[in-house]
Amino acid sequence: MDSSSEQIVGIDSLVVSSAAALANAQSNAYLGQKPAFWGRYLYAPGQMDSSGQRDSHYSAAENAFLRSNNIRLMPIARQTTHVDRDNATGIADAKRNVDAIFECVPADYLAGADPRAFVFLDVEGPPSLSAAYYEGWASTIASYSAQLSGGRAQLLPAIYAGTKDATTWIALRNAMGNGAACFGILIYRVYYGSPVPRPWDDNLVTPAGGVIPPILAWQYWQCPDDAHPDLNFDTSLACPAHSDALMDGLIMPPPR
Repeated sequence: MDSSSEQIVGIDSLVVSSAAALANAQSNAYLGQKPAFWGRYLYAPGQMDSSGQRDSHYSAAENAFLRSNNIRLMPIARQTTHVDRDNATGIADAKRNVDAIFECVPADYLAGADPRAFVFLDVEGPPSLSAAYYEGWASTIASYSAQLSGGRAQLLPAIYAGTKDATTWIALRNAMGNGAACFGILIYRVYYGSPVPRPWDDNLVTPAGGVIPPILAWQYWQCPDDAHPDLNFDTSLACPAHSDALMDGLIMPPPR
């Protein structure tokens, strides 16, 4: 695909979604079109982060804005300093992640709208992922969400990690060898100096040695850390071969 108008693109932000950020994102200086998905971060209910402080994590207050603009939510589980820990930590974090998602997007709604939705574990490192942590996290994301929804909805474990983080990809491979599930990958590889979309390139997004789960999207550009809130978002490109699977696994938020 050579034309950005034919591509499915998205953004992610730690700051709260807003009309001003959306206007910038869809301008010709950035995506040149409306993002189809918006990655937002979460850890625990009440917008609490993994250090126990209230943060700008996703809340139900953003639902109506994303829905009114036909933008799907990409949930990103943000506990990056924990991902090299043990199985028990992965289990505990996954329960908090599920509780945070269901606080924003109730299980009853999800069961009728998007009953099988991805959750991307943020492994931007350091530290790199441990197999034990991922095994506990992945199994609990699926089982605990199914339990809370009475089996009517299930969150699907996925991962967001850097192309060149060999330790993480080895850990993921080992975890999957032990039975852990991973339904897809959001690749982090900042390659371009501009957020304007380019064509998909398997050579740029595939980790050395390859990966088992499908690569669903690629974060190809990252904004400066000190960017104004209205410009504080990163840009991503959906894999043309898996764009349907990606969009089917993201959440259209409830009206409010």
